[in-house]
Amino acid sequence: MANRQTKIFIALAVILFFSGSYSLIYQIAWVRFLTLLLGSTTMGITTVVSTFMGGLAIGSWLSSKYLIGREKPLKVYALLELIIAVTAALSPLSFNWAFASLPGILQKFGEADAGIFMLRIIFSAIIMLVPTICMGAALPVLGKYLQLHSRLAERRITIIYGLNTVGACMGCIASGYVLLPTIGLINTIYVTAGANALLPVAILLLRDNAGGASEKNKKQSMSEEYFVQGAALGPGARNIILAITAIVGFIGLASELVWTRMIVLTVGGSIYAFSTILAVYLFFYGVGATLGGYSLKYISVRFKEKAFGVSRSVFFILLMLIPIATTLAVPVVNFLPDYYIKYFDPEISSSAYGLFVNQLMPAVMLMSAATLMSGIFFTYGLYLMKQCTDEPAKNTSFFYAWNTFGSIAGSVTAAFFLIPYLGLDYTLRVTSTLLIAAGLLSAFVISGIKNRNAVTAASASLIVVWLLIPGIDKIAVTSGPSVYMDWYKQNTDEINNDITGFLNKSFEQIYFRDGFTATVTATIDKINKQLSVSTNGKIDGTTYGDMPTQKLIAHFPAIFHPDPQNVCVIGYGTGTTAGSMAMHPGIRVDVVEIEPAIIEAAGYLKEFNHDPLSRNNVELFITDGRLHLQRNAGKYDIITSEPSNPWIAGVSDLFTVEFYRLAHQALNDNGVFGQWMHIYRLEPEAVRLVFRTFQKVFPEAYVAILTPGSDLILIGCKGSYRPDIEDLKRRLTNADIAADLAADPVNIKSAYELMSRIILGPDQTYNFAGAGPVNTDIKPILSYIAPLSYYNTDLKNDNRSALARHSATNIDIMKWVYSDEELQKIKTIQRNYLKENF
Repeated sequence: MANRQTKIFIALAVILFFSGSYSLIYQIAWVRFLTLLLGSTTMGITTVVSTFMGGLAIGSWLSSKYLIGREKPLKVYALLELIIAVTAALSPLSFNWAFASLPGILQKFGEADAGIFMLRIIFSAIIMLVPTICMGAALPVLGKYLQLHSRLAERRITIIYGLNTVGACMGCIASGYVLLPTIGLINTIYVTAGANALLPVAILLLRDNAGGASEKNKKQSMSEEYFVQGAALGPGARNIILAITAIVGFIGLASELVWTRMIVLTVGGSIYAFSTILAVYLFFYGVGATLGGYSLKYISVRFKEKAFGVSRSVFFILLMLIPIATTLAVPVVNFLPDYYIKYFDPEISSSAYGLFVNQLMPAVMLMSAATLMSGIFFTYGLYLMKQCTDEPAKNTSFFYAWNTFGSIAGSVTAAFFLIPYLGLDYTLRVTSTLLIAAGLLSAFVISGIKNRNAVTAASASLIVVWLLIPGIDKIAVTSGPSVYMDWYKQNTDEINNDITGFLNKSFEQIYFRDGFTATVTATIDKINKQLSVSTNGKIDGTTYGDMPTQKLIAHFPAIFHPDPQNVCVIGYGTGTTAGSMAMHPGIRVDVVEIEPAIIEAAGYLKEFNHDPLSRNNVELFITDGRLHLQRNAGKYDIITSEPSNPWIAGVSDLFTVEFYRLAHQALNDNGVFGQWMHIYRLEPEAVRLVFRTFQKVFPEAYVAILTPGSDLILIGCKGSYRPDIEDLKRRLTNADIAADLAADPVNIKSAYELMSRIILGPDQTYNFAGAGPVNTDIKPILSYIAPLSYYNTDLKNDNRSALARHSATNIDIMKWVYSDEELQKIKTIQRNYLKENF
């Protein structure tokens, strides 16, 4: 009979593995939908993730009151999985309803952040709360079943919990690398829900097979388990254990946010990188919980009546070691840029598998030790609960709920307070100190360790965390090895495992801050005195080389509108675009920026960006660009969008059909939309995809060169106005605008030179884009194909050649009718410009 129960347990472990996989796929899909709906700000993402985890905690807590007392726990578990599958399958209908109803609601709230916060909670709860409650209830219910067949049920509970978490790791990889790129968001949910619906059937078959066990056989099975009851802990110990597990959950999620930010600084922020990082975190946590479960049997057999005493010592030791392992991430992240440059393999980087291989070891090196020990801690914390009350199912319910509530608190606190105000480094040290204090408390209340030894161990841990572990190397960690890999590879001999020394010869970092969403820096190039603003090590704008792009992204849309008055600039960057736009007479500019640290860094560039935020006609909004447009339908004459590169996760959301429709709705009848686009390190099909997507919403699309061989602007017109040379000459009589365009390195001194950069009109854009799919929220093709072409430096020439084959003269594009002399002048100036630059 024991063998039969073992087979059932193995089957349950397999079922839990797949259940964890499906749950993680759902989470990724729901979080993506809700952040698209309610904004990808820190507040938006944290609210959605917290709602998901809150459902798990509520489900675990409710199960202790209403479910674990049921006589047939497997039948209850089958019902829970069925509800999860059905509600998940219905969730796309909820999304359709939410997307249809939200714009009207947002118009009523305007810019009221409190209202948006409530909407996030309401919409997240409607879509996710029922299935996540069922997910959270599953483990305690299975704990009740295992309790019926084992005196040491905690061992098997933690094993299946660990395998469930490893399954979540597999779900993360499957969704991030296979399902979402190939079949899209909606189909991923449907396929997963269909597979999920098979689990209740498998569970019920197990229930039927298990139903014939007699009470005698159950007792025999129970007697075969190795178990020795230890001395009972006092009544206050249970609450102490629950409080400590909440603290461990708090630190676990806070650390996971910090580690993710740290790893992205080295490997880049592609959508593949985030999938890899989360998968590694889940894998080692799950393995830790599983190993912890297997170790319980060894302890109970090896130490017999001393088993509980040994477990209390292990519990305390883990609370001392986890903080050290957590904080050791700081020297690891300092080391990662040199490691990554040395071992990165560009030969395999054009495939998702290759990116996974290149990203895997940095994530393992930084997270594995602390995460593995946190998983083991779950096992021993649950085991100590047994010494307070021998009710494994109920203990699991409360222990899991408290751990999850602590995780929610850690996520919120780290995202909104610790990281932005203390930075990544000190967030790890402060939270680690909290865990050491919790460990010391556990030693005094529940551990058999002598107080003197406990204080000595805690003091030693504090000394390691605060004094022996070095601080973060700001130059190294923001060096952008994934972004500038080609340059670093060319200088590996000079770098010689000292990237900080190498960079200090050429650059001076004048600003550094770990912001709400990214680490932002401002740097001076010592050689050419150029200033730059960078996000996660990737330069987003400079005071010289990027000036043509930054200025012309403002001026081109302005000349395609007869009388622009209300303008929205999405993305502050160096502030140059906002400053150039604000020069136009009678104009009012709303600037939308998601990261406050960008504003601070750009403050060092006031000499170059015309200090836009000091102008009375410029207003700043710290929010998500999509959310802002939903709030302001029909308001703007011009909208410009200059995000970062679409190989960065989340940026592709500003290149989708749905985003362009939001922009179209936010424009008035004569409105103009300007979209920045690059042609370097991006395969031609990706460039055509963006053009195709843009023109689906803005059929009247024009393309102009911003920086030759690098950047373009797509200009979409709702109205009928098109610029002509005489009108441009009149506009350039404005001294400020003329000086802004004439300044080096833009060097545009006439209306002819400005319009010589127009290379495609609606017909040419259509022919260049060709037939094919478009980039959508549901299937964001661009975010998956853009990272795969980043390390191919020859693509710029391929794109230039393709554009040249479809280009036309500005006279034909704009359909100008002038005198022969004027037309000849226009042709000559454009021909000379294109010959030199295109």
